[in-house]
Amino acid sequence: MFDKKQLFIHISLLIFKVAVVAGLSAAGILALSRNTSSIADSIVEGRTLAFTIEKRAETVRNLKDQLSRIGDKEEKLVNAIPPIENILGFVRAMKDAGRAYSDQYAVSFGAPQKGDSGFFEVPYDARFGGTVSDITAYIRRVESLPFFSSIESIEVRAREGGSWKNASTLIITGKLYAR
Repeated sequence: MFDKKQLFIHISLLIFKVAVVAGLSAAGILALSRNTSSIADSIVEGRTLAFTIEKRAETVRNLKDQLSRIGDKEEKLVNAIPPIENILGFVRAMKDAGRAYSDQYAVSFGAPQKGDSGFFEVPYDARFGGTVSDITAYIRRVESLPFFSSIESIEVRAREGGSWKNASTLIITGKLYAR
């Protein structure tokens, strides 16, 4: 049948074929492995993008909801912080509030300063004289003014040794915020 030389050649060819098939298989597995890795990376990237898009869509829904709540109140919000050049509306409103309940009222304003919030802060003092019910009504009216302001202190002084429940003086120190 086969002599030693032919057997050796035949076995060498078989070993060579097995080595070629094993090499091709390893190359195929390596190529598939790289392809699988890139597919896995793409899947992770796709999931990350989907998550980001979902978060942004949720943010948009929240903004739309908040804007629908504001509705036509946007103009009121803008007008609540008047331009620094035109705070006359606030001055007029404070004087009207005082005039509505007493003859004894005065409002004075300090120099505007740029605050930490980015808005101008205009300090003011309001003095009002009247009875407890007048003072209460005046405070309610000042609180309901459509301006963004803060009250830093309120002081009530009794007049000439009387009780504060009689004719008293109210002193409000606060800030008007302007843009």
